[in-house]
Amino acid sequence: MRTAIILRQDKANQKGVLPVCMRITHERRSMYVTLIRVKPENWDASRGIVKKSDLQHERLNNELRRRIAEVNKVVVLCEAMEPERGIDAVRDRLHKRTTADMFVYAQNYLSRKENTSVRTYNKCHSHITKFKKFIGKDQFSVSHLTYELLLRYENYLREDLGNSINTVTTNMKTLKELTAEMYEEFRLDIRNNPFRKYKMKSTPTERPCLSEREYFRVRNLKLIMQGKLYDARQLFVFESETGIRISDILKLRWQNYDGHYIQIIMDKTDRQLKIPASDLVKEICAMRERRYKTAGVPITPDGFIFRGILPYEYDSMSREEKVCAENCAVARINLALKRVAVLARVKKNLSTHVGRHTFASRLVRSGQNMVVIRDLLGHASIRTTEIYAKIMQSQMNDAIDVLNKLNNHGYKRAE
Repeated sequence: MRTAIILRQDKANQKGVLPVCMRITHERRSMYVTLIRVKPENWDASRGIVKKSDLQHERLNNELRRRIAEVNKVVVLCEAMEPERGIDAVRDRLHKRTTADMFVYAQNYLSRKENTSVRTYNKCHSHITKFKKFIGKDQFSVSHLTYELLLRYENYLREDLGNSINTVTTNMKTLKELTAEMYEEFRLDIRNNPFRKYKMKSTPTERPCLSEREYFRVRNLKLIMQGKLYDARQLFVFESETGIRISDILKLRWQNYDGHYIQIIMDKTDRQLKIPASDLVKEICAMRERRYKTAGVPITPDGFIFRGILPYEYDSMSREEKVCAENCAVARINLALKRVAVLARVKKNLSTHVGRHTFASRLVRSGQNMVVIRDLLGHASIRTTEIYAKIMQSQMNDAIDVLNKLNNHGYKRAE
């Protein structure tokens, strides 16, 4: 049997991501085994690896090597044990390890999620556990998943578990992704996929934000430098100027900031985000840098920009310990922000996530295009049913320029 690693140009998903496959050929018959998925511009065809331009290149290349070794082992075994069956033997052995049983396949699905964030893994694990409890047995073929069953499951989530419409949708999205993978893996007729008919539902949620006057009251509040309130306010302002979630801000390292742009892999969505830094964000980073140098703390690429918020031993913690440390840090910040709100005469319940909403609302008030704002926020789409919208980097620069003008228009800068 002959094998080759190829990028399937004809199999792009809605995000423009392509599968890297091992093509196995024997006696003019071929089969494809999906190894990983990458964007075409991040694939080095000559070397057969993911380029460094992909921020997750190390993880993806490790996964690629693991999967290649795994499939090659099956190919060699089939050549030795069942040479007369060829491709059929390989396909059968691969599918025995991941059968069309949804809960068996879900174990492989979850193992891949372990390479993403802890939150993503825990969320998907919870969703699959709910579905398994609803089914009431340990085995369930994907071919038994019907549109009517999806409707019953939706009703179970809403009526029996008391989940909101949006929570039901997040559960269904995980199930939809799992089902789509299985239909592709086992070459099932996609016309039978019940999610082709099922419509996701959502309802607008309250998004508290600060008015322009309230925001500048918080920003210009006189506080003792290097105190808990000062650090909490600085984190809030940073989030209000970037729209980055607090969980990502806490883990922001100097290597993620080049003096002009912030580039990260978002913890919640595992998607890459690159946004221009506003003037105020640059000031905050410069202030943190001066503060560390004055204290004799070395500035290293892997050092935290907001050093001291997370435990110093954070990098050596387990995944679960890291999540706990982040949650505790956010709780302390939110507690400090309540005091900041009182001092700034802001009556709203101030929290870190209000900063993200304030970022978006300020741009909306300035008349910026919603698609640009959603791209800056790192959202997948304007609505969950819409196709991804790609925004030119120049448009995002213009949006940040609007923030700079708002910051400089008639208000005194925070000391």
